[in-house]
Amino acid sequence: MRNLCTFVGRQAGRAVDRDAVDDVPTQIVREGWQEAACFTDVTKSAATLHCPGMGALIAAIEAGGIDIVYTDAMDRLSRSQVDIPMVFDRLRFRDVALATRKEGRIRG
Repeated sequence: MRNLCTFVGRQAGRAVDRDAVDDVPTQIVREGWQEAACFTDVTKSAATLHCPGMGALIAAIEAGGIDIVYTDAMDRLSRSQVDIPMVFDRLRFRDVALATRKEGRIRG
């Protein structure tokens, strides 16, 4: 069974998308994954990577033991056009897959 690291939501000033949060356990079971950790920055904006939850996610990826990062959508990781490729490169370097509820498995 693969280890799954979930990063569910970063929504500053708005309610969290309950469908996104509630769907995570269902998606994990459907894919046959095991949740290793869950990182969130619910009250933080996804405009930047400089948030505690994202920092903890990146540290966990760097430490190893994470095979898949699952999130609601790519823009939950960051809305920055500069940050997304950097995150994707870190994942690829560590051989960590990226999957989202909205876009499916991201290939690179």
